[in-house]
Amino acid sequence: MKLKGTQHKRLECEGSWREQLYIDELQQNIDRSGLSLFKYLLTPSENYKYTKFGDDTKYVEPSKRDIEIITSVIQWLGTNVGQCFVQNVQDKISKKYKINQRN
Repeated sequence: MKLKGTQHKRLECEGSWREQLYIDELQQNIDRSGLSLFKYLLTPSENYKYTKFGDDTKYVEPSKRDIEIITSVIQWLGTNVGQCFVQNVQDKISKKYKINQRN
């Protein structure tokens, strides 16, 4: 399955190489593991059930629209705004980690 987000036309632009890297990574994940990542992201926590016999989770099957939206979010992470978002979160993680190291 070839993934396409709502903004897939942006990938035709020369400056969208980071977006393409994010899409390529997601595509490799899907090629390896099928739709398990999408199922995991869409399944509400109350559906998760692990027993001594294994995983009895009732996973949600993703629709075409679900796949398109999740793909779009992953592609967005490669944009300038998405990169700022990721960097801000990473900075907060680093700050929290350093604070916790002192305690």
